[in-house]
Amino acid sequence: MPAYEPSISIPLPPKSRQYLQWLVTRTGRDDALGEADVVAALIRVAMRLDIDVDGVATQTDLEGRIWHSLSRGDSGARPARGL
Repeated sequence: MPAYEPSISIPLPPKSRQYLQWLVTRTGRDDALGEADVVAALIRVAMRLDIDVDGVATQTDLEGRIWHSLSRGDSGARPARGL
């Protein structure tokens, strides 16, 4: 298991929280992934995307930029950004 920094609290709307819990239970294994594992994996993927965040002011704006980055289909070759 990778070493993690101290935990942080991320408030999520009920629908997002329910999805995260559902996703964690979908592995069908006794040693299922934890919520922190899922969130950490999503962040690592986002770090490799070439997301243009200039001028982003809302969560909806950011979601649009993420979808745009994914739609280009070339994001897998990027080194981790923002470090």
